[in-house]
Amino acid sequence: MFSSSVRAIALAGAAAALTVGISGSANAVPDTMDAPYAQAAARINTNGAIQASKGIDTVTRPQVGTYCVSFTKNLNLAQTAPQATVESADFGVISVITRPHGWCGSEQGTLTVIIRGQDGLRKDLPFTLAIP
Repeated sequence: MFSSSVRAIALAGAAAALTVGISGSANAVPDTMDAPYAQAAARINTNGAIQASKGIDTVTRPQVGTYCVSFTKNLNLAQTAPQATVESADFGVISVITRPHGWCGSEQGTLTVIIRGQDGLRKDLPFTLAIP
């Protein structure tokens, strides 16, 4: 019914989801996203698990509605224009911080993603991220 490549991608996603459930962070998966013009891109689940990605090393969720994204190569994030979109029927406002931020340990090369619901409070929602 499904090709072996579809099964492999599904298994990789399941392994990433299991890792998030246990440790609160998603380990890098091999590039599984077709994004030829992006330096990095990802589809991230509510819990921070990487569904598909290109150039993403890890995603952690240190607190509700806060995600920390690190990359497989050194990107000068201050010189990028990240694109992020909430991928949910629930309303959400997404913000991306390109400078080192305390919510993500003030780590160089780590992008901080904040999602808020209609009430203005941080909320866990799935999202996509691309760095052209």
